[in-house]
Amino acid sequence: MSNFTFRAITGKKNIQNTVDQIKLDGQNTVFASGSWFRNLINDDNISFIAQDQNGQVGQALHLNLKRKFGFCIAEMAGEPFTQYSDAISYNQQSIDGFLKNCLTHLADIQVDALHLRNVRADAHIIEYCQKNGRIMAEKQAPWVDLTQFENYEAYFNSLSKTTKKTYRRLFRELDAQYNVYLDDEITRELIDEIIELKSMQLDEHGKSSRVFADLQNLKQLGTILTTQTDDFNIFVSTIRCAGTMVSAAISFIKGKNYYGYIVTMDNNFIKYKPGNIHVILNIEYAYNHGITSYDFLSPADEYKYRWSKNNSIAVYDILLPMNAKGKLYGSVYLNKLRPRLKSIYLYICNSRLYKALKK
Repeated sequence: MSNFTFRAITGKKNIQNTVDQIKLDGQNTVFASGSWFRNLINDDNISFIAQDQNGQVGQALHLNLKRKFGFCIAEMAGEPFTQYSDAISYNQQSIDGFLKNCLTHLADIQVDALHLRNVRADAHIIEYCQKNGRIMAEKQAPWVDLTQFENYEAYFNSLSKTTKKTYRRLFRELDAQYNVYLDDEITRELIDEIIELKSMQLDEHGKSSRVFADLQNLKQLGTILTTQTDDFNIFVSTIRCAGTMVSAAISFIKGKNYYGYIVTMDNNFIKYKPGNIHVILNIEYAYNHGITSYDFLSPADEYKYRWSKNNSIAVYDILLPMNAKGKLYGSVYLNKLRPRLKSIYLYICNSRLYKALKK
């Protein structure tokens, strides 16, 4: 950090100006982009940057302060929409000094802990976090190494006979069409249709998420997904049958990396397994456009592993406490209280009364 100047930035206008100056390169994932929180900046946001003598940003970390149960906790700006947590870094210089300055400043303003979700094993911040933080959970993020196969045909031929038979059946028995949407073709109506289909699918399976459990979050997600950014490309694809959306996917492409964000299907067509077919079609698109990494994101499940050939990267939920309260937040709230609250919430959502009231 000796050649860099550390700055803590607050205030909506100042943070927006800073975010607008930072462009992602190949060393940073799509979830480090300011696009995830640019329209949500308020007094609870704080950004840290390290600038060189020419004013160029070499490292950055955007956070949001949240107060719950008497604790003040810093999280990545863009939560709960982002999938990976990491600082932005443009050089090979150690990020340890930068992170140490960030935590010192957070402690000075009475923040109890920094809570980071899904920190990849290859993240810029992983070594510092493992040395100085507490690992609250370890998960896996499955991904497909597309370079393992010479081309799409070789990949397709590696699939099981059952999968290939199902693939052909969909297009043989239904008047199905695979559609791709890019740039201004991605309308709010299209995104809302996909979000509604995903919400219905989650309800039918008795599942939820931090985004889909909150109508305001869903509205904001629609805004994010229809706002173009220079940091990455938004890629939407659908399979329709006689005008009906059978399945859909929302993904992001950055360089040679593909990130599968949302995949959903209409359960009325479940016997055709359109979700499976959709993944195959998107992988074909990836091969045709020079993509080498197809990321299914965390958390892992049997479905994702089947496509990734059991290939995955470890991701960690990490807590960096600044004081005794921060340690208490980890041991009491994260380890004990939150799992119980989540179980109660899912129980209520799956109750007949709740489902009847939703109708």
